[in-house]
Amino acid sequence: MNRFCYLLLTLVTLASRPNAASGPNAQFDLESFARLPVVFNGRHQPVDSLAANSLVQIRERRKANLEPWKDWNEKPRVINASEWLATVAMRPEEADAWPVFRINHPDLISLLKLPHADKTQRQDGKHYSWNQLEPGFKEIEDQAKRILEDKKKKDASQRNAFDHAVLQLRNALTLYLRLKNSVHPQDTTNFVTELAEFEAAIPAGVAAARDQQSGRAYNTNALERLLRFASRYDVTQQMQTPLVIPPPPSKTSEDWSRIGEVLLSHIRDEPLPEAVGSWAAMSAAFRNGQAADFNAAVVGYRQQLARNPVVAPDLAKASREVLFNRMAPFYNTIPLYVVAFLLSCFYWFNFAEWARKTALWLIMVAFVIHTAGLIFRMTLEGRPPVTNLHSSSIFIGRGAVGLRLILEELLRHAIGLVVWSTLR
Repeated sequence: MNRFCYLLLTLVTLASRPNAASGPNAQFDLESFARLPVVFNGRHQPVDSLAANSLVQIRERRKANLEPWKDWNEKPRVINASEWLATVAMRPEEADAWPVFRINHPDLISLLKLPHADKTQRQDGKHYSWNQLEPGFKEIEDQAKRILEDKKKKDASQRNAFDHAVLQLRNALTLYLRLKNSVHPQDTTNFVTELAEFEAAIPAGVAAARDQQSGRAYNTNALERLLRFASRYDVTQQMQTPLVIPPPPSKTSEDWSRIGEVLLSHIRDEPLPEAVGSWAAMSAAFRNGQAADFNAAVVGYRQQLARNPVVAPDLAKASREVLFNRMAPFYNTIPLYVVAFLLSCFYWFNFAEWARKTALWLIMVAFVIHTAGLIFRMTLEGRPPVTNLHSSSIFIGRGAVGLRLILEELLRHAIGLVVWSTLR
């Protein structure tokens, strides 16, 4: 059964649009980068899932339209989630200019003095960049504080549309800031060079700190230099950034770390994980447009992970999850349900049996893909598909579809098909 499900979903994947990088990043192997495992909000996941889920929270889509003011026939530049996240984490000054933050409430747009829709000014009136929002950060924070401190609005159901828009934007900005600092501090220009300078500063800085604690004369410059590094890395650690450093073989799969955490530990004479150098190499190559070096760094890091028995399962799971993301079985069945609904309605007007049968077959195909997707997800996560609201709704929707199939077999008037397609 599982083999059949995988085969069916693979066919769906082949029919889907490719996810290759575009434009100036076309030579970078961002597909392999997307399959690197990380941990965020307690969940082990590939970079691809972290990127896509973050984009959904920030702009309500799994891809980033960098030219939202253009109509679809004008072919706006749209990049996949992994390319977007790589740019956010490694070239943040470029990503900061991309209009990915969606704001739906006109009052919030006016409050922040943001431009309204104007194609001549490259504005669609809904999507804004980090740079455009930055002057209004204090206003956003003040509004969010007002809402959260209002006793009447402790219950989310008591908040109005404006309140929800403010909190949604604030959460999106916070998430974006965490992503910007996930690989290194956001103002880093060359992480390889910074790491070398950091390691060179440790011996003299630690010696100066010990001399100071002992009341002896100490090297002020050496101590201040080390403290500057420590302050930078402590800030990123406090941001609760994604965990991108895998545990060594001597620990468990739950012991992933943040970049800032391992760098601070290195000051205390803890060995620097090999993964830090790999992420530094990827970042430096990506920033400098060196695709061959970036691709080599990704391959080398994947080989590191494969040799580590603690994280090798995460690497394998990440690849399977990316495959599932590309398949998007629950999303790709929506057009089938829509066409089936239209055919069923058409059947009611002229009772053309071919329309009813075609609708029935379309929904049966969608039902099989839906079922295969659930089985794949259960196999992937190792748990039943009822652990959160989203997965539970998908599972319940599948059950409802099955019941409507029985209804259609009994009545054969397309009533079950219409209800079936709309419930999905």
